[in-house]
Amino acid sequence: MAIVKEEASHEEDVFEVWDNNRASFEAFIACDNQWRIAAGFGFVARLGLEWPAVDILLRRRGLGDRQFEDLVVMEDAALEVFAEDRS
Repeated sequence: MAIVKEEASHEEDVFEVWDNNRASFEAFIACDNQWRIAAGFGFVARLGLEWPAVDILLRRRGLGDRQFEDLVVMEDAALEVFAEDRS
């Protein structure tokens, strides 16, 4: 998956990814369909990433332990944001 630069609609939509973090960032974006979810009456909640699928994605991309650890940190941060959005 290639990250395409698009014109941001708001200033807060703009951020920079440092080159040494690019592989981890792109891997995280590629995991967008690998979230475990719970659904009920009127809610959908993300529970975490499907780590077996994430492991396959990382290995197929030739990525290693550093990117795995980065994804763990990004998953935690994303889950916090998702929880805030449900509140």
